[in-house]
Amino acid sequence: LCGSVWRRFERLAEQCAEGPALIDEDRSVSYGELQQLAERYAVLLRAATPASQPRSPVGLLTDDCLQRTAGMLAALRCGRPFLPLDPSAPMGRLQLMLRDSGCTALISDQSPRFQSVIDGFDGDVVRESEVPQAQTLPNRIVPQDSTSHIF
Repeated sequence: LCGSVWRRFERLAEQCAEGPALIDEDRSVSYGELQQLAERYAVLLRAATPASQPRSPVGLLTDDCLQRTAGMLAALRCGRPFLPLDPSAPMGRLQLMLRDSGCTALISDQSPRFQSVIDGFDGDVVRESEVPQAQTLPNRIVPQDSTSHIF
């Protein structure tokens, strides 16, 4: 496959900006909206990336499908691997997975049940409430084959 997952998604979002990308019980999100949210998460991830670890993993701990998907796309946008965490797993297990994987950033929602994981996490925590409006990253930060970095 040529091109990265992000570039393919970006092209799809341009072609079908108003088309539904995610549909869940109470909302529908277009490709354009998903792309904008992923770009905003990517801005925060880029700011949270230690200069010495530009490809460090990003943990994803959220019950929300939109945040999880936007987080995955943002990690790919930044050329970083991501670690989707099962919100139903024991909190101690989640803390262990984050530590052992070397995650330096965690995308999480405001759920109080995740607070013990967040409190024990040494990296940066990115939450939807902190996502800036209408910011994007320069086009050339994605490595040629970012799909090889997913674990």
